[in-house]
Amino acid sequence: NLTELALVARSHYVATGNLRHCELIYVRTADFASTLRQWKPDTADGAVIVPLCETKAEQSVAVEAINNAGLHKRDELLIAVPHPLSGFSGFVREIRRWEWIQTNVEELAGDKHAREEVSRQLAAAKSVLLDRVTHLLDVRSFRKDQSMQWFHKAKPIALASSRELSRFISTICDRVFTGAPKLRNELLNRRKLSSAAAAARMRLIERVLDNATEEYLGMDMSKKPPEMSMYLSALAQSHLHVTGRSGARITIPRAGEDTCNLIPLFNRMREILAAKEGSRVLVSEVFAELRRRPIGARDGLLPLMLAVFCVAEAQHIAMYEDDVFLHELGGAEFARLSKAPETFELQYCKLSGVRSEVFNELLNVVASKIDDSRAPDLIDVVKPLCQFAAALPDYSRNTTSLGKKTLAVRDALLNATEPATLLFDDLPSACGLPRVPARKRSAKIDVKKYVRELKRALGELRSAYPSILTRIEKAIAGAYDASTQHQRLRNFLETRANALSIHVTDPTLKAFCLRLADSRLPRDAWLESVGSLVLAKPPRRWHERDEPRFSESLSDLVSRFQQTASLAFSRGENGRGQSVRVSILQATGVEGSRIVDISNKSKEAAALRNTMQRLFDGNPNLAVAVASQVLLKHLSHGT
Repeated sequence: NLTELALVARSHYVATGNLRHCELIYVRTADFASTLRQWKPDTADGAVIVPLCETKAEQSVAVEAINNAGLHKRDELLIAVPHPLSGFSGFVREIRRWEWIQTNVEELAGDKHAREEVSRQLAAAKSVLLDRVTHLLDVRSFRKDQSMQWFHKAKPIALASSRELSRFISTICDRVFTGAPKLRNELLNRRKLSSAAAAARMRLIERVLDNATEEYLGMDMSKKPPEMSMYLSALAQSHLHVTGRSGARITIPRAGEDTCNLIPLFNRMREILAAKEGSRVLVSEVFAELRRRPIGARDGLLPLMLAVFCVAEAQHIAMYEDDVFLHELGGAEFARLSKAPETFELQYCKLSGVRSEVFNELLNVVASKIDDSRAPDLIDVVKPLCQFAAALPDYSRNTTSLGKKTLAVRDALLNATEPATLLFDDLPSACGLPRVPARKRSAKIDVKKYVRELKRALGELRSAYPSILTRIEKAIAGAYDASTQHQRLRNFLETRANALSIHVTDPTLKAFCLRLADSRLPRDAWLESVGSLVLAKPPRRWHERDEPRFSESLSDLVSRFQQTASLAFSRGENGRGQSVRVSILQATGVEGSRIVDISNKSKEAAALRNTMQRLFDGNPNLAVAVASQVLLKHLSHGT
């Protein structure tokens, strides 16, 4: 029947807005020592432990356990040793007597009034026992006359009433949680938020990430949604969101402006990340550390403070989800983070000392645009490099016709997982240089060489796709024996293709003519259009084996183009005749050909045709052989 309701630190709550409580634990004397060792502040901020001593000897054992448990640094534990419970034996025997009577006296079965009297006597005996136990053991409403010894940090203390106990618990919380935020917002500053409060917090986080430069984070002051009260108490009053001459911004307050005692929280967050020296830290581990003393931050507050920290120090912070670097942080990412922080990791990438030399050189390589309101940092270099790699065409990602170092740089960029590792380990190794140390100074010539090699590799990657477009252009010019000067080539092909396209009905050849004659497209788009048609595959998606296949397909199309053009142009502009191309190719590679009109229907032509037909009907093979010998003497060489 002993109630174990929590003991609230009321004064601490009023002063800081943090609702903290001590767990009330009644334990047998035999289990008292193990409870002292094993108790951890997982679900409560502290504990009041009461050993139930039945005798003076057990009371002495409990006091000895307090002295031997090493409690000198356990501020969160408060122990109350009550008077021995042996004086209650008479009350217990009284209850047992009435219980025996109620169970064993047969005469009660026929006497209603006797049964009711026994029940009243049993209830009265239990009530007396409970009152005596409560008077002796209830720490929530004890008075000065109660025989209870109090201990804190293994030393006896004097507490005269439950009111003094409440004040002392608040004092303990003040001492233990010196770095606790002081935010008086019951919707936000609590262990577990309601669904409505969690949704409001999420909307506020989205505004912190997206609208940090707007006054009131872009909210309408005439409306009062739940997130407005959170903003006013957690961001505006704490000077986390300020408006100055340059506009609104998210910032960590200076010492003189920290009205809500948030600097210890942000400093501790920075220390946790910086202690890993560039390695990643699970967000769940960061939150767990911030829950501990001396910060003692509440779960409802942590995601919002992390969002503020990520915006205020955006140039220093890198975040990963399931080992994937997040280039941008938004509401969707923080919604997932709030539900599963163990899947997210943080990395603190602030430069200092030796690596800043390399960083300053690389900053010039990527030509990153930096906001004048802050100093450049690692992310300002890594982000353009990652964006450059992500924008590479498939051809540039797959081709192997690049230098060995360029291929290694490309692989390092495409497989990058951590900014610091990429810049100071992977890229130097790809450039054939040792990694850049974190503390030891490197030779200046090595830094210059690293930057020079990286610039060369990036330039080669950048020019890989334009180079194949140039080779496509040269292949087209060579196939037509035309000028390689782009505009002259386009004019030449446009004229020829337009003239031929009106005669062509074959779908492939007609599409080829239309692509060649398209003068509206710029150079690269035109070359991509022709290359896509010839190989039925965009040049951006080509592999090494596709370029030789393109040359073969182009040669075939150009040959058909030339042959069809010879037939079409030999008819003249009227195009009324029926022309064919007759050619004979010798084993030596010499070809004889002629465009002839087969529409002649004169009597002379008919007689000659009948004569030749009789020769072919008699011995076709011999006739073809002899006709070929005759034709070789009369066909002109070439097309």
